[in-house]
Amino acid sequence: MISFDAVTKRYGSKTALDALSVQVRSGHVTGLLGPNGAGKSTAMRLLLGLDRPTHGSVTIDGTPYARLRHPLHTVGAHLDARSYHPRRSAQAHLLGLARYAGIPARRVSDVVDLVGLGSVARRRAGNFSLGMGQRLGIAAALLGNPEVLVLDEPMNGLDVDGVRWIRSLVKSFASEGRTVLVSSHLMAEMHQTVDRVIVLGKGRLLADCSTDELVTSAADVILLRTPDAGAVPALVQALERSGMSVEQTAQGEFAITGGTAKAIGDAAFDQGVRVHSLSATPATLEDGYLRLVEDEFEFQMPGELAGGDPR
Repeated sequence: MISFDAVTKRYGSKTALDALSVQVRSGHVTGLLGPNGAGKSTAMRLLLGLDRPTHGSVTIDGTPYARLRHPLHTVGAHLDARSYHPRRSAQAHLLGLARYAGIPARRVSDVVDLVGLGSVARRRAGNFSLGMGQRLGIAAALLGNPEVLVLDEPMNGLDVDGVRWIRSLVKSFASEGRTVLVSSHLMAEMHQTVDRVIVLGKGRLLADCSTDELVTSAADVILLRTPDAGAVPALVQALERSGMSVEQTAQGEFAITGGTAKAIGDAAFDQGVRVHSLSATPATLEDGYLRLVEDEFEFQMPGELAGGDPR
């Protein structure tokens, strides 16, 4: 288990993390989410001993990373898809890490095969694509067969098969009772991969809950289409009196939240409005996330929300 205990990190006058207290539980795939400047990268750097908190502590099963006796056996981390010497082969890169950590050389062959790099293991890593670099970084993270796996944007550059593979890998890892922390801005993939989420905004904790809880915090959108534009104002008033929110998205088309298809259909009938279609769009992880962080974007394009992650 990973624990952040009242962690504050300042860079000069900039507060990157503000009294963050949260736990990343074992047996789960936990997603670390947040907009630009939220503090995700800072949190991972503090976790891995690459930086020190201004106040508070970050521990892995009660021990700071810097005090772990066998770090690569305890924590496997992948933060950068290009964290290798470009003139070394994938195999040489992994062998060097294994020798440094006292890991048997045969483990290199195991992880090379596991990540699908067997046919290119002797090629210079500098010629690898981004996706191949991701696989090499994940292989390095798995070298010590660790109890904790920390991955930052592991799906970037992977093809569809690669994304399915990493999704299966982290779920299998967590099913063995290990701890998995994944940071990404690809909400659709995170929805399919993680079962818990930690959401940060401007260095503060906004949510620590299950993925389902965050999704259900956002209302389903029901789309109504009608040819009776003249009768619509009365219907809109009726829906709003019932506590629903109505937004016109096109001529004769309205997005409605806060109500059910039955209630909307009944109201349309009462107002004499013909309904050509009435369809519900279930809420997604992205919907719940955007509802939560709508006031937390540090970098934002005029007139729209800007997602993503600072790198």
